[in-house]
Amino acid sequence: MLQKLEEADIKKIYKELSEKLKIAGKYDVARPSPFCISPESVRAIVLGADPSTKDGKTFSYVFDLDPNNPSDDRYFKGIEDNLKLVGLTMSDIYVQNVCQNYFLKETGEQQKDWEKAAKVWIPYLKKELDANFDKDVPVIATAEIIMKALLKDGVELASAKSIYSAKYKIPFSKSSNKLGRPLIPIYRHFQYTLKEKKWNDYKNRVTEYLDKGK
Repeated sequence: MLQKLEEADIKKIYKELSEKLKIAGKYDVARPSPFCISPESVRAIVLGADPSTKDGKTFSYVFDLDPNNPSDDRYFKGIEDNLKLVGLTMSDIYVQNVCQNYFLKETGEQQKDWEKAAKVWIPYLKKELDANFDKDVPVIATAEIIMKALLKDGVELASAKSIYSAKYKIPFSKSSNKLGRPLIPIYRHFQYTLKEKKWNDYKNRVTEYLDKGK
């Protein structure tokens, strides 16, 4: 059974976000649960930014995914398409958000506040992941803002185009990031869909790495 963060931890996080940092959020609304079909089968941890949407919807599970109906993935389809291309199925992944609470604005409308909130959440996210998965299980970051938040101070993040087109070592090392896990950027932005032939080399290198962990 998956271990969850304790309610005492959540209260600490919410208190810091709302009282110290003054970040507006729906702290009285239950967080969506992570998505996972089979913890024993997890080959990668997939991270979104936060569950907030423009229309203010709330979900039972992250990205409105349902372990009992994993084909209903309208919010996750772009990410899932990329995952399939590197050999990952819905049964192979654990899906969670960096910031697990709902905000009043979407990530792109409050990047500075999101970055502040991520600094609060990441140590607890690490605690959650370490309680459930071996530290060799890699993390897939689905957006550049997530990569920036996860990398340690002083570790430079190249542009998405440079990462995808150059011979950057994949994954980013455990020592480079705050989660202490292999870290792989697979961005959901349409410009970086792995369906594009120009990213075939990157797709193949990621696939090769993930295949080693089977």
